[in-house]
Amino acid sequence: MPFRPLLKQITSYLNFLDPDYQFVDEPGSIACVVIKTNCGPIASVYIGGYTKSVRESCEVATRKAVYDLMKKYGIVVEDVTYIRKQMYERCGQLFWFKKEELERIEREEPKINMYEDIPTNLGSKHKKIVVDFVVILRAIFRAVDIRCTPIETIEHSAKKYTSWFTIMPHRDGVGFRCLFSDYSSTVAEAKQSLARKAVDYLTDVFNLVIVDANYKVTTARFDAVLCTLERESYISVKERVLGIKEQLEPSTVLVEQDCLTPLGQEFQVPVSIPPVLPPKKRLLRHIYAETSPVAGADCEMHSVFPVPEDFDGCFKRAKFVKD
Repeated sequence: MPFRPLLKQITSYLNFLDPDYQFVDEPGSIACVVIKTNCGPIASVYIGGYTKSVRESCEVATRKAVYDLMKKYGIVVEDVTYIRKQMYERCGQLFWFKKEELERIEREEPKINMYEDIPTNLGSKHKKIVVDFVVILRAIFRAVDIRCTPIETIEHSAKKYTSWFTIMPHRDGVGFRCLFSDYSSTVAEAKQSLARKAVDYLTDVFNLVIVDANYKVTTARFDAVLCTLERESYISVKERVLGIKEQLEPSTVLVEQDCLTPLGQEFQVPVSIPPVLPPKKRLLRHIYAETSPVAGADCEMHSVFPVPEDFDGCFKRAKFVKD
């Protein structure tokens, strides 16, 4: 990520003079950047050191200035790494919520609402600056081979804009991806929203590492490990409470899991149970029965099928007469 635009944002936010780039040793490609305040003659000088080019030395000096000003004045920079960190933290927090939900079911405690801990402000000691994501997007286009259409913007109504463009990340592919911004109140906000989504998409497609103000190799891995540990803890409780064993490695099969209901007696939904019916009596019917009167009644019992005329002859015993 280019650090010069970010340093300009920081100095403008702090009401400092614009950064002044100078040569320390032009043949040796050594440059420096001078940061001055409006309240005195004292300036801070950041030297880039020996590099392959003056431009690279200026970038190194700018990076040093950004890190120092962030630490000295408590500036929080919202960049790609910052957004990724928030993603890992929220993912881990949601897994912790599911684990807490299962543990409350195991203890037969009442269900409670799970509210996310999303900070609304950073406090008076911190100042937040959002990087220009369009600048980062341009840097990505210079680093990888991508084709795209121009960014278009349309005005739906007063203070409601949408920006979009299409990207073809692979030259051999026939399809493309169309990215849209969120509804924004200004054209600049719409373009920033679009650039933010495009940077996130291209970072995953090309497996890019964005070296920005918050980037540290150990920090990025540590955040991912913390999120993974929260999921492992949730899986362990899930197997103990529900008896469902889930693999730690992500699966190739998409499985949907819904919310859970507490198991306590006071949380069971009452169900109406119908009364037990008496057992039915089995009726024996004589298929071939002659018509006969029923005692004590005026009705008669009729055979289901007509009785053959030679019925009696079929079942009579043969009599043997002795000579």
